[in-house]
Parts: sequence; structure tokens; C-alpha cells
Amino acid sequence: MGVMLGLSVAPLAGASGALATETLPPVADYLKDPATDWVRLSPSGELYAMITRQGGKNQLVVQNADARPAMVENLGQANVGGLSWAGDDHLVLYARTVGDLGPGFVAARAWLTTAVVINLKTRSTLRIFEHQDPKVGGIVEGTFGFSHSAGHWYGFFGGFNPQRQLKVLGAGSRRDLYRVDLDSGDTRLVSEGSDQKDNWLISPSGDIVAHYTYQWASGRWQVFAGPNSGKVLASGTSKLGIGGGLWLGRSPNEVVFARPAEENGRTILETLSLSGSPPVEVSDAEPSESPIVDRETGLWIGSVKGGETPQDHFFSADLEQKVQKVYAAFPNKMVALKSWSADFSKIIAYVSGSGEAGAYYLVDLAKSRADAIGYAFPSIGPQAVGAVRMIDYKASDGMSLHAVLTLPPGRQASGLPVVVIPHDGLVARGYPAFHPLAQAFASLGYAVLEPSPRGSAGYDSAYAMAGRGELGRKIQTDLSDGVTELARRGLVDPKRACILGWSLGGYAALAGVTLQHGVYRCAAALRGVSDLELAMVNTQKGTGEPTYATRAIQDLISVKPPSASEVKAISPVKFAERADAPILLVYNKDDPSDPREQTKRMREALGRAGKTVEVFVTTGLRNDAETEASRLAMVERAIAFVEKYNPPDGGALTVRARN
Repeated sequence: MGVMLGLSVAPLAGASGALATETLPPVADYLKDPATDWVRLSPSGELYAMITRQGGKNQLVVQNADARPAMVENLGQANVGGLSWAGDDHLVLYARTVGDLGPGFVAARAWLTTAVVINLKTRSTLRIFEHQDPKVGGIVEGTFGFSHSAGHWYGFFGGFNPQRQLKVLGAGSRRDLYRVDLDSGDTRLVSEGSDQKDNWLISPSGDIVAHYTYQWASGRWQVFAGPNSGKVLASGTSKLGIGGGLWLGRSPNEVVFARPAEENGRTILETLSLSGSPPVEVSDAEPSESPIVDRETGLWIGSVKGGETPQDHFFSADLEQKVQKVYAAFPNKMVALKSWSADFSKIIAYVSGSGEAGAYYLVDLAKSRADAIGYAFPSIGPQAVGAVRMIDYKASDGMSLHAVLTLPPGRQASGLPVVVIPHDGLVARGYPAFHPLAQAFASLGYAVLEPSPRGSAGYDSAYAMAGRGELGRKIQTDLSDGVTELARRGLVDPKRACILGWSLGGYAALAGVTLQHGVYRCAAALRGVSDLELAMVNTQKGTGEPTYATRAIQDLISVKPPSASEVKAISPVKFAERADAPILLVYNKDDPSDPREQTKRMREALGRAGKTVEVFVTTGLRNDAETEASRLAMVERAIAFVEKYNPPDGGALTVRARN
């Protein structure tokens, strides 16, 4: 065990004094954009790039491994959605924004991604697809790999051909695969897409190894060898998920494929021989497992394994020993390996959890050192981070359930007020990491429960299948059963509970005070779903037919069509007159998903019933979410609402720093 625990960990030199202070920072500090994000290591391990934020503005910082700056580029308020290296000389920066599409599109506005290539040698930049038709020029719909040939680096990107009829970006649109010279910007079409969902697997040499298609309406999918005119390697129908992840196998003659398995509610990993042999299921694959590939060969070398704290595992005993050394250096923390050099001598690790708000470490395995190179929330020191842990509990019908529990820092956990935060996706789960909103509430003296009710991802098939037909029913009571368990343990006062959530989590918040009664003192729905019939109709925009999202909601309800009486029976808007607690409705009027109609219907229904309801509207969007200012306004209003109707205990936890 000595070799596994022999990593020396060093903090960042000159870090904020808040890391050692005994005061709690302002609540807003928990909710800001991370000060350091998207840290990525170059293939050689000699450079790393990251996005830093200060004063609402972003910078791209490229540093040598010895922390000497190699380049600093001001990005203003551009919202970065990712960084990728192509060799050590080219860095691809992705940005997200909301764009007005104009005439000819079903949706007037949509989320758009653009990509800019930065040549570190020449300090020049170019925008991918910059010279295409203005309506779709510069829009990047997926990156499928990079290749190096004859002294040039090429990127393979999904893009739109302006000569084809587009329905709506994202669903039902037709994207093609293009090869782009990262120096000149020269663009060449290499594979035409279909009117379906397309995914391509590109080898390091730039060849199309496999092509996947998914039909939105029928759920029919196929995997082809090479482009879509090649041999069919596998096919099937999955009405409840897209799947379609493609990776090279452990040899260049096979492909690893993520096949959505409708019959057991989870995605299955299979190996497909390019010769056309029958698919072989990866027998030891775990729920939510995803393959890891070699940066140079593209071959499958390991997998991210699920569980309470997901970890990377490798087939090579040598690599496995190296990464376990990293995990051992940060006991009782969530450790995510974000990037590594091609030879695995250096690794970027992101660490968070109890006592750690989020830090990036450059791990040098040859020197047995892990040096902090950036903090996500530098003003939040260890004493300001509440304890985070997983808990297990029983549902009222006896099913074993799981949740993340965050407790206030510096306070005894006994009889606390509690805030329940359901996750906001159809298939998601919680992990014991630093969750900014949970920690913000914890800093005020609340216990925070983030349940993973039946139907959540990341567990076994039985757990996923148990959610079928239970939206608004057992999925809902799974949340309140968690409060009952915390009360049984003496941690919280069950009469002092509120519920808050986004999107489908917002649905759960509204259902908690309309379909359920006597559980919560207040409910806050941010971009929440109040009308399931409307939500399912909206999932068909752009195709005019049910999509996998439509079918996923139907599966959780176990009925179709959307107008069925069973849908109305679990839609909070239909039971507004039964609301037994004050409700806060929040939405962003710039959101292309148009949550205002959901909010409008719920507000009007509550108003007719004479119920206590507050509405808060913000503006400003980027990267599938609010701008920092908009998000702060939304969440601070939600926190004030919870404090109003479910106040924390009197008395300060400790001295709180000024803004």
C-alpha cells in the first residue's frame, strides 16, 4: 500500500487567504461561475490550457507544466463550452450562445455552438465553418476527432449544408461530416448525414471506421462499417434512448458500441467486429460505464466505472496502478481525471467534496507530486464546505433508495430545516461532490437532500425499471420518504421542509405541494414543468412526431397519447386549487425552450384558485443556462423565498464575510 499512498499534494502558491479563514463567504460566492474551468493537458504533457474568470470576464490561459505562462487571451464574456487539443500546437475552443435563426426554421431561436482554432505557434485563429451560408455558417454540431497527416492537423466536425431543407437545429435536422484543415480552414465534405441522428467514428488516421444512425420518430437505429453505405454491423429499435456511442475496440478491427437496451432500461456496451460477426456484450460492464481511449491510437484502454464515486479503470496493470495512486492521494473526495498526457506521466485531476469546493491538480507521477493549479471557488475555504455523503434509505413500499446529503458547516446536525432538491433530468443521479446550490443552502443552516428516486440512472436495471409508470406517484413519494428518513435519524425537523428544482425537478417541486399534501412548507420551480401534456407536445417540435424524449416521458407515465387522462392526473397545473403551500415560479424569458408558457399556465391556475404564488422573470442566456448575473438573480430569489417560508435557525453559524 505504501506505493499507492506515496503522492505528495501541494496547494497553489499565492492562493486566496480565504482558504484559511474562519469566516463564511457571501452566499453569492457559492453560485458564481467557476473561477477556473476546462483545464486540459496537451498530448506531450508540457502544456495545459484552462479558462479563468474574474469580474465577469473570461481568459484563456495556456501554461507550461512548470506554471510559466505561454499565452493569455482575453475572451470577454464569451461563454466557453469546452477545450480540445490537436497535438501541442492547436487548441480548439468551443463557445455556446443562443442564436436567432430567422425565416425557414421551425424554431425562431436555438442553442448554437461555434468553434475557434488557436494555433499556438503562429498565434493565429480561425473559426470552423466561417465561410458557410450566414444562416448556419459557424454552427458546429459535434466534434468527431482529429487526425495528423502530411504535416497538417485536421478536425472532423458535424455541420449543416445550407442547400438542404432544415427543420430545427438539434432534433430532426440534417448534419453532415466535414474535415477541416486546422491551419487553413479548408473544408471538405466526407460523409453526408441523413434526416436522422448521425454519429461517426473517426480513426487517428482520419478514416471513417463506423457510422451510426437513429430515427427520431421510430427509434430505429443502425451501425454501419465505414460510411452509411457500408456493411450493417448491428441494428435494432430503442424508443427510450438514443445511445449510439462509438469507440475503437481493443484492436483496430473492432468497435465498441453503446446500444440502448429498452428491455432492461439501460445502455449496454457491445463489441462489434468490422468483419460482421455477431455483436458480443461486454459482460462485466457496469451501469453508466463509458470507454476510455488512448490519445494516440484511439484504442479502448479502460472504462469509467459508475458507483457512489465513479473512477477510471484501465486494462493495463501499470496504468491502473498509476491512477489508483492519484485516487489514494485524495481520500474521501470525488476525484475526476479530466485529462492526461499521451504517456500518462502527467494527469489533470479535479477534486471536490467534503471540505473541498473544487480544485484542479497537475499530477506528475514521475515526481510523485500533485500541485494545485487552480480553484473553482477560491473564496470558499475548507471550513465553509459542508459535509457531503451518500445515504441509503427505504421507500414506503420497501425499495432501497439512495440520496446525497449535505450538512451545514460548523453546526450540529440535529433538528435542522431541510431543502429537497430533486435532479432535473429524466435519467440522472446524484454524487457526493461539491454542489454549489446545496452548499449555499447549507451555509445558511439547512440540510440539503438530493434524492435519486427509482428510475434514476447510474444504478442497476431494476432501479431504472422501477421508475416506469411512477412519475408523480412513487417517484414523488421517494423524495418525501427521504425527508422521513432524515427525521428518523434526528437530523432534520420534518415540519420544516421545502422543495426546489429545475425543469423536471421543478415538476417534482410543484407536485410536492399539489399532488402531495402536508409535506413541504414551500415549493420553488425554476423553469419548471407544470403541464406534462404541453411538455410532451413541445418535445415533438421540429419533427411533428414523437421523439425519444416524448417516449421517455410517456414511459415514466406509462400512457400515450399525451392527451390521455392519466397525464392530466399527474400534472400539477390541473391541481392548482389543491396547493397547500406558497409557490415560487421562475423562468428566463430568453430561454428557447420557452418555459414561460409552463409558468403562465401554472400562475393563472394558482391565481384563479386564490393561492399564494410569486413569479420572478430574468433575462440573459448562454451555454444552455443563465448568465452568471441571471442565475444569481434566480437563485438568490429562490433562497430568499425559502428563507421567508422556512427560515433557518436563528444565530450565525460563524462570521460571514462581506460582499
